[in-house]
Order: sequence, then C-alpha cells, then structure tokens
Amino acid sequence: MLGRWLTLRIGRGVLTLIVVFFASFLLATLLPGDPAQRLDVPGIGSEQAEMTRRALGLDQPWPSRMIRTVTSYLSGDMGVSISRKKPVVDVLAAAIPYSLYLGGTALLCAYPLAVILAIVLIAADRKVRRTGDRLLLVIATLPQFWLGAMLIFFLHSLLGWLPASHAGPLGETSTGLHLSHLVLPTLCLALPILAAVARYQLRGMAEIERKAHLLLARALGKTRFQIVVNHLLRPSIGVVVILLGLDLPLIVSGAIVVEVVFSWPGIGRVVAGAILSQDYPLVLGASVIIAFFVVFASAASDLVIRRIDRSIEAHAEERP
Repeated sequence: MLGRWLTLRIGRGVLTLIVVFFASFLLATLLPGDPAQRLDVPGIGSEQAEMTRRALGLDQPWPSRMIRTVTSYLSGDMGVSISRKKPVVDVLAAAIPYSLYLGGTALLCAYPLAVILAIVLIAADRKVRRTGDRLLLVIATLPQFWLGAMLIFFLHSLLGWLPASHAGPLGETSTGLHLSHLVLPTLCLALPILAAVARYQLRGMAEIERKAHLLLARALGKTRFQIVVNHLLRPSIGVVVILLGLDLPLIVSGAIVVEVVFSWPGIGRVVAGAILSQDYPLVLGASVIIAFFVVFASAASDLVIRRIDRSIEAHAEERP
C-alpha cells in the first residue's frame, strides 16, 4: 500500500515539475521585451549587438529555444545567466545557502513557539484566548514589506541595535556579525508564520475541546495540562504538519519580499533581479529548483500525516 502511494506521489511530482518547466519557459519567453537590449553598451555597433543575440540564442524562434533548453536540462546543464554571465547552476548554488540559513532559522523559531503559544492560549480563560486570537490575526495579515520597513525603522534607524542589510559572505564573516544580520529578516519572515500557525493550532484544539470525551476526562479528575497535551495537542498536531509542509519550500526559495527589503543575497532576491532583467535561463532554473522542493515538502508532509493519523487512531482506543 505504501509502495503504491509512493509511486503515485513520485509520478505526480514528476508531472508537476514538467508542467512548471514548460509554463515558466513560455511565460518568460513570451513576455514583451528583449533581454539582449540590457546588455547593449551605448555606441556599440548593430553587428556586435546582433552577434550577442546569436550567442545567447535569442535570434531563434521560441520552439527551437525550447527544444534546445529541454535537451540542455536532460544533459544536466541549466544554461548560462544572461544578466550575470555565469552558469545558472553556479548562481543558484551561491544563493541557496543564504536562503537555507534564513528560511531554516525562521521556521525553527516560528513553529515551536507557535505550538507553545497555542497551548498557553487554549489553557487560558476565554477572554484572554479571544484577545490572543485577534492579535494573532493582525500579525498574520501584516504585509511583509511594511513589517520589514517598521523593523528597520525601529531596530536599526531609531535604536541602532541591528544592521538592516548587506550581510557578508557566509564563510568570511564572524558568527556574531552574521547573527546580527540575520535577526531582522528572520523576525520579518517568522512573525507572520508564527501567528498563522498558532492561530490554526488554537482553532484546531478549540474544536476538539467541545467533544464529549473531554467531559469524561474532566470527570475522571485529569488536570488541565493533561487534557491539553494528551487530548487536544496530539489530535490537532496534523494541522501544524500540513502548514510546515507548505512552508518548507521557504528554506530554499526564501521570501522574495523579505530578501529584497533586507538585501539578503538568497535565491528570492536572485529571482527578483532575474525577472527585472528578463534573465530567462535564471528564472527558469530557479523555478524548477523551487518547484522540486515544493513537491518534496508536500510529499514528506503527507507521509508524516499518514503516520500521525495511525497514531491518533491507536490513541483513540485509550480515551477514557
């Protein structure tokens, strides 16, 4: 049964990657504009400009370019970035560690704190719970560009506590300097995630709290903490796993808005620059890499949820 499920997920994942590849190629290629124009130096002759277009393959019709791109990808070559004049693999390899650093730190901070906050609120009285839920809703819906600007204004410009941008190379700066550069973008990325996850977890536990078997648990003298952990948290933790599966691609893709606001040199900022410069090979390569991690994270979260569901079914037999 598990083998069949894995086969179906792998098949759907491969199909998703193929669709993303062709959709990204067509969207990038059919947009108006000529990326070679950005490479033209003022005063350069038309013959030299045409040679640049031929070297980049931009003089060919898009079906021919698609065939060449597919052949190149099948051979393991993702092409050369038009704007950076480097292999796409090298550009993405240099940016991904920064996104891993930022996205991984944000998720590691947001998810445990979200679960703890949800437990605290569900154990509180209804007035505190209602106020906390409304505050979480406000934080979860804050625009990231506004939140980033406010963090820079208060913690960098006004108080001067933290640097706002321009983190140095990962291997060339001290740990303290890197941690200080990491704080503001991590806060900007993690706070809305924390608020959204805590709110979903809180709602899930509140729904379970209304069920009849919890009345029996209270009648048997179980403490509030035992009820929250054993009867509310465990059955509702699947919601957190689903949300984590949706957020895991952030570890690789980063968040474009956050990386641009804080000049964080991750893959999100690379994608933003590639779109502005119409760098088709770089946009395509980044789209495929991000789509791969989305598919992988979705499959991994589904597998964990299957195991959690079995655990919950077994735990149901132990209910009072």
